[in-house]
Amino acid sequence: MPAAPGTLGTYGREYWERIAPLLVRQGALTELHLEALEAMCDQWEVYQINKVWLLGDPKRWTFRTESGYEQETPAVRAMNGALAALQKLWPKFGLTPHAAGILGKGGKGQPVGSPLADFASEKTRDDEAMRP
Repeated sequence: MPAAPGTLGTYGREYWERIAPLLVRQGALTELHLEALEAMCDQWEVYQINKVWLLGDPKRWTFRTESGYEQETPAVRAMNGALAALQKLWPKFGLTPHAAGILGKGGKGQPVGSPLADFASEKTRDDEAMRP
């Protein structure tokens, strides 16, 4: 199991420690993927920091400009940007039900252990069996 990089923040390190062992078991994490996993953990850090801050006070989601216009805070854009990056990275590691099915349940054909991922994998196999 690769150790989490020292540059990760608290949320990123916790995410690494939770996800990396699962990816190793699935065969979806090799030395070549460590930088991509680090980037994913960095984005998780940005997402969580901003989400926690915004949820701490509902008034933080927007602010009034000097002209009186209500605008979303930069934290909202940062959170949404990090989530968009995560949504692009998760499938690369099979971390969505659809991607898990496409990747053959983790790259080595081993069960992921998620009923939803198992369903996606079965659906993919059924669809392939129906093709001429």
